[in-house]
Amino acid sequence: MTKYRELKVVFRPQETGNYYVFTGLWALNQDTWAQVDEVRMTGGSCADT
Repeated sequence: MTKYRELKVVFRPQETGNYYVFTGLWALNQDTWAQVDEVRMTGGSCADT
């Protein structure tokens, strides 16, 4: 991937609390890197409220 791209992931938690976001990738038999500029979690409450 040569250009920036927005990636959206839908996450529907089953309970309230703290959540951690991890970013990573695997490159098979090659050197690589990832640059993450912004991580954001938005939306309403979870199903247990």
